[in-house]
Amino acid sequence: MPSALRLLTTITPAGSDRRRAIAAWSAAGAAAGASGFVVGGIVTDLTSWRAVFWGYLPLAAILGTVIALSVERDAGDEPPVSLNLAGSAAFTASVMTFVIGSTVITQPGGHLAGGLTLAACAVLAAAFAVIDRRAAAPLLPRPLLGSRRLRDGAAGSFLNTATTSSAVTLVTLYLQNTLHRSPLQAAAALIPFSLAVIAGSSLSAVAQRRQRAPLVVAEGLTLIALADGMLIWSPGSAWAVPLCAAAAGAGIGLSSVAATGLGTDVGPRWRGGASGIVNTAAQLGTAVGVAVLLLVAAATSGVPAAGSGPPRVALALAAVVAAAGAARFAMRERSDRGALG
Repeated sequence: MPSALRLLTTITPAGSDRRRAIAAWSAAGAAAGASGFVVGGIVTDLTSWRAVFWGYLPLAAILGTVIALSVERDAGDEPPVSLNLAGSAAFTASVMTFVIGSTVITQPGGHLAGGLTLAACAVLAAAFAVIDRRAAAPLLPRPLLGSRRLRDGAAGSFLNTATTSSAVTLVTLYLQNTLHRSPLQAAAALIPFSLAVIAGSSLSAVAQRRQRAPLVVAEGLTLIALADGMLIWSPGSAWAVPLCAAAAGAGIGLSSVAATGLGTDVGPRWRGGASGIVNTAAQLGTAVGVAVLLLVAAATSGVPAAGSGPPRVALALAAVVAAAGAARFAMRERSDRGALG
């Protein structure tokens, strides 16, 4: 994904053309991620969840061939650098141990193992910081981290997925495990999410012609907060779930385009690194958001176990986080406007 985004921002000129390109890219990526809940439910219901993974193999082979044949090689004059494999391994392991630890700690008899795994996460995260600081090709270059626009873009990307993917996953588990809906029925309730992502992404490019990107991010996160908040009272309603899913989809579409544009608005030399950081932030948002919300839901309502209550506390947490993010970006927009004035 970072390579695709770097390619996109390199071949399109800055301005409206790049905003439209990023909107199309964000819509495609967000719609693909959102539709996973729907397509996965349909495939699982009709065949088996294993078929989902087998289906990726021919798709990946076809796409790889098309890209290799159609995209010209970048002749760039920058000298090649070695990959920071040690830093990459430490970073990936720290995220994995966090997700695994937060899952295991909720299981009967898993408190000790989960706690030790979370402690290992802290050690690995500290090791990554040390390794990356000393690396010849750091994953987080200091000059790049000095860009406020990159930090804002990464924060927006993290919040977008942390407050939508996690809530949708939680509702899916509640519909299937507690209300005994089939995977196909749960998928049908989430179809509006996938469709609204595309609409929100298209609207974001238009909105950014009249508003600065931080304000568009704030508006998107506000929609997500409202959707998560409405789900608190009706996580199993036949009409409320699709309505809330549509609002959340429109919100993430609106916000993700603006956040991606913010994060990749750097010099050509740093564009690849910025693309990697923004996309990693979005993936981390999904992983961390799902892990935290499931941990909170298991502790407060028993989800995802059968016979559990509605995961209201976990959904409220998602709504509060999205609202806080919206307020932060709105204040950022106000301070930027004051500085310009």
